[in-house]
Amino acid sequence: MSKKFFLSVVLCLSVGTLFCAPGESKYSKSQSDGIFTMGPQLSLLFTDIHFNSQIKAGFTSGFGVGVFFRIGGVAHFQPEIAYSLKKFAFNPTFPELEGNPKFSTHYLSFTPMLGVSVINNDDFKFRIFFGPEGGMHLKNNYVGNHNPFTKFEFGGKIGIGFDVYNATVDIGYRYLMSKNSEISKIQQEYQRQNMIFVSVGYCIF
Repeated sequence: MSKKFFLSVVLCLSVGTLFCAPGESKYSKSQSDGIFTMGPQLSLLFTDIHFNSQIKAGFTSGFGVGVFFRIGGVAHFQPEIAYSLKKFAFNPTFPELEGNPKFSTHYLSFTPMLGVSVINNDDFKFRIFFGPEGGMHLKNNYVGNHNPFTKFEFGGKIGIGFDVYNATVDIGYRYLMSKNSEISKIQQEYQRQNMIFVSVGYCIF
């Protein structure tokens, strides 16, 4: 991974600390009651493409914005709705994809996850979460001979999260289980676009 990857993660986490200053907070009341929490979320996405030995690919950055919800207490339901711009590029060695194709997609996703607060204090929480994800490609941009995207995708997410006062930071891995159509037809193999994400959110309830 490049320096750009690590610098982007540090930047995202630094933004999160701006919301973490001690003081009177809605977070202590709403979160400690353990009933309902929601808020906006901003994500940095680092996409990796997995195919076979004929394709070389690395992490490419993107971004996402959305809304998260948490319903429950120590064990909770954690649905998220998000829009994202994802990118990837690779250098294939088979002739059907000429040059160095680059792709980006505008993506809408819904992730109905389950979470558990391993540490559940009023002003600090440490969480784990996991669940399925379904998504739809709204618009695709690509340079090359083939559109690699299907209309719909499904996969899953797993990760850890930290809540400090009103701020929330999630770090995790998103894996794709569905097949992307056009490139897969060329080689008759599964091509998956997986992703590391770092999200910063703010609890408004």
